[in-house]
Amino acid sequence: EWCDSEPLSIPFGAYLGTRSIAFFTIDFPNPSIDGKDKYPSSCWLDSFMVARDCQGQGYAKTILNQPPDALNKSFPDIRQLNLTVNFRNHVARALYTKCGFEDTGDVYWDGPAGPQHILTKKL
Repeated sequence: EWCDSEPLSIPFGAYLGTRSIAFFTIDFPNPSIDGKDKYPSSCWLDSFMVARDCQGQGYAKTILNQPPDALNKSFPDIRQLNLTVNFRNHVARALYTKCGFEDTGDVYWDGPAGPQHILTKKL
């Protein structure tokens, strides 16, 4: 059941041994509040970050190519994973594309650092 004002957000960490090397959240926006009803049966990857000294080693690609098992088991009706990426972040956009995300052609204009592409990947 949806909370009246906040989307459901589940944090995930990726670890190498006991060291945290990446973090992200999977968000399930409240369509009546966020206006995300254009993307039914979907969730959103948000706040994806990899530790600076772990970048360029394939960890992000591994994470993005394997949605968390918990996501598939807990939310079997979810059919796609969406994300936004800043227009100026060409490196991240290239990574997401290599990992199977496709540009929807839609734009999120209110990003904290400017407009963002909306990308999606079927699960």
